[in-house]
Amino acid sequence: MKLLEQSSSLKGSLSAEQQLFLITGCSNIQEAVEGAIHIQECVPEDLELKKKVFAQLDGIIGDDVVLSSSTSCLLPSQLFAGLVHVKQCIVAHPAMCVKVPDDPEHLAARRQWRDQCLMRLAKLKSQMPSQ
Repeated sequence: MKLLEQSSSLKGSLSAEQQLFLITGCSNIQEAVEGAIHIQECVPEDLELKKKVFAQLDGIIGDDVVLSSSTSCLLPSQLFAGLVHVKQCIVAHPAMCVKVPDDPEHLAARRQWRDQCLMRLAKLKSQMPSQ
């Protein structure tokens, strides 16, 4: 966090020292998530491990908590199968933002890709029944 602060990349208005002071650890999952409205799972990419974590969380949380997985390749239907709070489960990978080149060649290629995607979406939408 000190490096983030030095590079002006630290989020929020608190200093690195103030933020570090607010971080605590515990070995009890129920205590760890008490009062949470969003829980981000970030365990290794192992289906059984992730399912175990979500099963534990499912037994603790209420109907107002979002459970989020950082999975890169596992299907949500596999991860969240059988959970009581399955409708509160999402996949949201907390990826780092990468600097994208903004030279004219890259911009043109990105615009072309965007336009192709939008054309495909428009075609799909036109084939859907009206509501």
